[in-house]
Amino acid sequence: VAAVTTMAHMFSGCASLQSIPAFPGSVAKVTTMQQMFYNCYSLQAIPAFPGSVAAVTTMYQMFYGCYSLQSIPAFPGSVAAVKSMQQMFSGCTSLQTIPAFPGSVAAVTTMRQMFYGCASLQSIPAFETNGIASATPPTEMFSGCRSLAVGRTNGIRYSVSYDGCKLSAAQLNAIFTGLGTADNAGGQQTVTITGNYGAATCDQTIATGKGWTVTN
Repeated sequence: VAAVTTMAHMFSGCASLQSIPAFPGSVAKVTTMQQMFYNCYSLQAIPAFPGSVAAVTTMYQMFYGCYSLQSIPAFPGSVAAVKSMQQMFSGCTSLQTIPAFPGSVAAVTTMRQMFYGCASLQSIPAFETNGIASATPPTEMFSGCRSLAVGRTNGIRYSVSYDGCKLSAAQLNAIFTGLGTADNAGGQQTVTITGNYGAATCDQTIATGKGWTVTN
């Protein structure tokens, strides 16, 4: 696949597909993986991506609706060129872990509903989110992640929801610590922590001191 430049919609809607073979060659020239595995309901495993994903600029809805998928391979190279991770894992109800993102996600402008409904996801690796634009805030990024016990992200300045997760007071405090200063120029920014067992005892002043409204 060394000459391939797009894998957009490659397996989209393959509802009975359970596995795919290894990719021969390299994906180094691929620039888009948008909706690559979209609604592959039965897909249980994905082979490692050979080469590098450094040229990829969008992973929009890449694994959307893959509710049988339990893990994904590490991304080789760097995701530094990726601009959209919107709904990337949305609806992956069996997904338990994700690998660390190599490089930087500073170029990403939207992570809206990135992990929405990932009910089995227990933790995510820490990553910086400073590049998220106000026009596409990370709204409902973790909503419905009822198994999520570790979910710190750093630098968020716009409204984000951890509604219905499994976060302790210590983890919520870590999330508040990682928040950037709320950008309230266009309206109040909120961090939603409703449904977390640590919500009643966490230190909300860590967030409110940065201009955030905490919704519980």
